Amino acid sequence: MARIEWTEELSVGVPELDAQHQRWINMINELHDTLLHGDADDLVEITGRMLRNMAEYVDEHFQAEEAYMERVGFVGLEEHRRIHQRFSERVRRYLEEHESGVTLLNTTLMKELENWLTEHIARQDKQYAPQPQ
Repeated sequence: MARIEWTEELSVGVPELDAQHQRWINMINELHDTLLHGDADDLVEITGRMLRNMAEYVDEHFQAEEAYMERVGFVGLEEHRRIHQRFSERVRRYLEEHESGVTLLNTTLMKELENWLTEHIARQDKQYAPQPQ
């Protein structure tokens, strides 16, 4: 499992949204670093903090992204909203499980978050990216 590195391939061509995607990457990379170098107590604390941050940030990011799509008249907005809603629910479910004492397998969680983020940007978010003239 490797850290996610930001590349121009992940850029959607909208600086505000690229910066937000980079923030997502940083959160996932923090968990990655803890998995490799932290102790068990660090892992539990950082997983909880990451999930709380993601649960808060998911709304902020998705609102900004959907507002942009609305401004540019993106035809796939409603489907994109549904995708966002499902992911938001998944993050909140992970947070609830963590807070209720359920042990989350952090490598599985991280891999799922990593895959969702990179696949979502590459497939769904690239659809609304400004097209070169």
